[in-house]
Amino acid sequence: MKIMKKLLLVLAMTFMTGLVFSQKSPGKLTPMSGITLTKDQRAKINEVNKNVVKQIEAIKADSNLSKREKFEKTREVREGQEESIKKLLTPEQYAKRQENIEKIKTQKEN
Repeated sequence: MKIMKKLLLVLAMTFMTGLVFSQKSPGKLTPMSGITLTKDQRAKINEVNKNVVKQIEAIKADSNLSKREKFEKTREVREGQEESIKKLLTPEQYAKRQENIEKIKTQKEN
C-alpha cells in the first residue's frame, strides 16, 4: 500500500512539473500571443519551426562558413520561416503576429 501511495505521489509530481514547464510566462509577449490556431495550423507551424531549427543547427555546425556567411544564411532561413508562417495564417492572424513582433521590438529597445 505504501508503494502504491509513493508511486501515485511521484506520478502526480511528474504531471504537475510537466504542466508548469509547458506553460509560458503569463505576461510574456510572443509573436503568436493572442492568435488562436486550428489544430492543422498548429501542426504545420510546429513542423516549419522544427525544420528551421535543424537548418540553423546545420549552418552553425558548418565550419566552412565564415561568421558573416552563417549570419546571412541564418537570416535567409528566418525569412523563409516567416514566409511559410504567413502562408499558414489568415490575413487577420498574420496582422496580429506582425503587431506582436513590433511590440516585442519596441520592448527590447526600451
